[in-house]
Amino acid sequence: MQKRIFLKNMHYLRGVAILCIMVVHLWIPSLHIANSDTIYIEIINGIRETLFHDSTIFFIFISGFLLEYLSSRFSSFTYYIAKFKNIVVPYVFLTILILLLKYFVKGEPFTLLYVIDNILMGKAQSHYWYIPFICIVFLLSPFLLKFFKSISLVVVVVILFLPLLGTRTGIDISLGQYLYFLPIYSLGIICSSHYEKVIVALENKSKWLLVLMGISTVLIISAKTFEWKLGIVDLYESFHYIQKLSILFLLINFFKKYESLNIIILDLLAKYSFALYFTHNLINSLIAQKFYNSFDNSSILLLPFSILYVLFIITVSLVLCIIAKRVLGSKSRFIIGV
Repeated sequence: MQKRIFLKNMHYLRGVAILCIMVVHLWIPSLHIANSDTIYIEIINGIRETLFHDSTIFFIFISGFLLEYLSSRFSSFTYYIAKFKNIVVPYVFLTILILLLKYFVKGEPFTLLYVIDNILMGKAQSHYWYIPFICIVFLLSPFLLKFFKSISLVVVVVILFLPLLGTRTGIDISLGQYLYFLPIYSLGIICSSHYEKVIVALENKSKWLLVLMGISTVLIISAKTFEWKLGIVDLYESFHYIQKLSILFLLINFFKKYESLNIIILDLLAKYSFALYFTHNLINSLIAQKFYNSFDNSSILLLPFSILYVLFIITVSLVLCIIAKRVLGSKSRFIIGV
């Protein structure tokens, strides 16, 4: 069995991915302020949507990449067991914990059917949709791995075209959601299979990636004014697909070029990525209302302080995850996924 080398650029990409995902969930003052139509709220939401919306693309790509890259180290059975222990178990535990908190604090229901519905559909928190969604992908992964090692380039191109149909359905688990994200997962598998060639291509095509990123970003911004639709296809999500893939490949190339750098914060974010995914919004929900209510929403100070607030919650979440890991040891994987 050949041992694969540790890819620092992909590790750092995972750190960037969870950072972007946390920012898009946390930097939403409009949800906590009664009068949310001021220019500062619009600026914050505009920047957040443009730069960080669809950062799930990074996470999906990395999952597909690592599936293929590490596939020689485990069988399908050990793969399923690892995902069950590190993702399903902490997800179910935290979902039940959150529902219990809602029951005692807000008087929300806590029946068996209600709990099962929340677990199966990822409803306990808005971003928990991703866990039942990705669990289906994990179930299919051994078959996807075999499939994408044997198909032709033409089929690959057709599959990668599907997200351009803009089928993402927000946080709802649907066929459209899989049509949007499965090709990105598959792209990760393909890029891992041809890693060395991909690195060479990225080095040669980085300028074109910058152009694509620039054009797609302009189109995303323009979508705030114009409705970009092609028949039933909403091109807004298509623009994000192009932008995020451009950024993703630029980051892979950048971190590969400067892999001698020791970026401690990205290393920590990557190591605790799933734990941070599970916990950051829970910590935020306990603090956000009090924080934003202390501001005059017409004040320009909302911009810098909202950024500091996001960094504060991310820091607190990371520190608590590190402490939990130190205290619980190997048992922490069953509670927070690390």
